[in-house]
Amino acid sequence: MAFCSLGLSARLVMRFGLRLPLAVGLLVAACGLALFARVPVNATFVLDVLPGMILFGFGAGIAFNAVLLAAMSDVDPSDSGLASGIVNTSLMMGGALGLAVLASLAAARSDAMQASESATAALNSGYHVARHRQRTTDRARAVSAVAHGLRHRQHDSRADCRSRQGPADWPH
Repeated sequence: MAFCSLGLSARLVMRFGLRLPLAVGLLVAACGLALFARVPVNATFVLDVLPGMILFGFGAGIAFNAVLLAAMSDVDPSDSGLASGIVNTSLMMGGALGLAVLASLAAARSDAMQASESATAALNSGYHVARHRQRTTDRARAVSAVAHGLRHRQHDSRADCRSRQGPADWPH
């Protein structure tokens, strides 16, 4: 995720604007979650878990940078610190709330399945439900990013990104 956020994502945003990297990043993250959803009870790390982790990290690393750039694009330089704090707090709170909802879904499904399956199989079933819901949410966000666009047109975002020399010239 760090590799994509630090290098690849910035280059993609500068070349294609905000919409395409955001949509592609969310779709790749959703594919990673889809691979997690097929993890069996007796999974091996390299074959069953690692591919989903790599895809999810790659997709999230591309999408998060585009989200932050979109959120900060219309902010005055004098308000950039406040805006950055609000954006990062929103991301953290959204993640915490999303995790709470997904954990509740997984626990409810696991509890319902314990009567008919082993504890391990019931827990795995609960995780499958949670990952399916997350994957569906990621797909919906990607479609929304493409269909409705962001607040700016794609060529305006590209021009804004190209006009800046680098992080040292960005508003703080």
